[in-house]
Amino acid sequence: MKNLLKLSVFAVSALFLFTACEDDHDHDHMDAAGFDVLLNNEVVLSQRGTTVTGTLSIRAGETSPSMTVEFVDADGSEIHIHDDDYSLGVVSSDETVASVAVTGMDFTVQGQTPGTVNLTIGLMHAGHYDYESRPVPVTILDAGVASLSN
Repeated sequence: MKNLLKLSVFAVSALFLFTACEDDHDHDHMDAAGFDVLLNNEVVLSQRGTTVTGTLSIRAGETSPSMTVEFVDADGSEIHIHDDDYSLGVVSSDETVASVAVTGMDFTVQGQTPGTVNLTIGLMHAGHYDYESRPVPVTILDAGVASLSN
């Protein structure tokens, strides 16, 4: 009886492993190598390789203007995403300091309390990142100090 149970567990585990590997090969991945964050058609943040350029600062209690993310390939050319299976993922390292709202390939940052957080910007596909950024710094300033900047 014990051997039959062990064999059954092994068979089910092997089936899940085979299915997961097979599913991974059934779809293409975007070969994003970086991104640009645009505000009013101007780049305010970017990443190429492991280098992040630019920062964001907003006031506590305010929401940033909507910013658009364009992913780029290794040559720096924009990747045009036409597949509904791909989506933008933007996550704050501390939602009590800054929260994020994503709509399509755009996002906003809501300053909650003064402090610094990191955003992770990624290209999501089938429940996982095809591309995930380095930490992107965001500073939330006291309400009377400054506005969005880069």
